[in-house]
Amino acid sequence: MTLILGLIVGVLFGLTGNGGSTLAVPLLVYALHLRPHAAVCTSMIAVGAMAGVRAFQTSRTGRIDNRLGWQLALGGVAGAPIGAMIGQHLPERWLLLVFAALVLTVALRLWSQTSSAPSPGSGTTTHQLWRLAMLGFGTGVLSGLLGVGGGFILVPGLILIGRLEIHRAIATAMFSVALVSAAATGAHVLAGQRVSLETTSLFTLGGMIGLWPGTWLAARLSGVWLARVLATGLLLLGAFIVIHSLLNN
Repeated sequence: MTLILGLIVGVLFGLTGNGGSTLAVPLLVYALHLRPHAAVCTSMIAVGAMAGVRAFQTSRTGRIDNRLGWQLALGGVAGAPIGAMIGQHLPERWLLLVFAALVLTVALRLWSQTSSAPSPGSGTTTHQLWRLAMLGFGTGVLSGLLGVGGGFILVPGLILIGRLEIHRAIATAMFSVALVSAAATGAHVLAGQRVSLETTSLFTLGGMIGLWPGTWLAARLSGVWLARVLATGLLLLGAFIVIHSLLNN
């Protein structure tokens, strides 16, 4: 069961570069019955591994914007320990509700952009770099807090702020997500969080296997369809978490 769930996350991660990470924590909590804080740490390990592989795959295609990727990564690495510290003191129910609110906000924002994709910019200004650094920092906080890779925030950010085409935005985001996930995982371990080695290993292995067909499919879909698939999935996920939390109040 754990391997299959990891496989599902891996396919979505390979397809959208980020949607799988938002699904990881709910699957670990609701299907495998992990406590939310343990699920966050397990998710970070799996997401970090998948992002590292995805970044390596795309590095040979020349799609990664190294300047923007490092800008996001440095901000994210600084923010991840702060998010992990906050997460240790946040009640589990509120942790999931904050997660749902974030997912729904990003989904609505991304869907609104699919009908008119931004045209590529002529260059990155200092103002844009600062905005991306702050985006990276905020994403790092959320990664440490919620156990998400942050790609579902970074990809729309790179599209809207960095003016990147979605395939290039996904490749650039994966470079940052790998580093931020490693920082967030380290922060959780130092804070005393422990995970099941068996569950984490099987979940990560499933994710790695699912990553390949997801990546293959992503290369054959247009940017608009990729954005719509991601936005739809995030809307359904956010609604499920909210309804489940209210019914189990």
